[in-house]
Amino acid sequence: MKFRYACATALVVLLFTAGCRETPTEGTVRDAMTRYLAARHLSIRFLEMGEISGGSMNTQAYMGNPAYTIVIKSITLEATQDIFVPAPMKKGQSATYSNVRIKVREKGNQQDNWEVSVISGMPTL
Repeated sequence: MKFRYACATALVVLLFTAGCRETPTEGTVRDAMTRYLAARHLSIRFLEMGEISGGSMNTQAYMGNPAYTIVIKSITLEATQDIFVPAPMKKGQSATYSNVRIKVREKGNQQDNWEVSVISGMPTL
């Protein structure tokens, strides 16, 4: 009887922990943002992150992949070349934004490979 209980408990714990994924670290989020912004000819000069939250299970899962919302307290971006769309910036010009929210999600089925999926609060993106 004790053996069955121990096996059932172990199975429940295993299933619960196998389905859980770790929250992305600040370094992981910064790397994902750097890749996202580099494609738009922008680099990060300063970044101050706030809370990383997953919310409920409904908001965590986006197209079947875990997703998290990150509050960016302050970010300063620098143009690596002249940009005309969506807001004009010359190479070397910088812009600072505060209270930005981004959503990152796991890319495909690759665990711990995060990508930026949504940015709000930065008009240049």
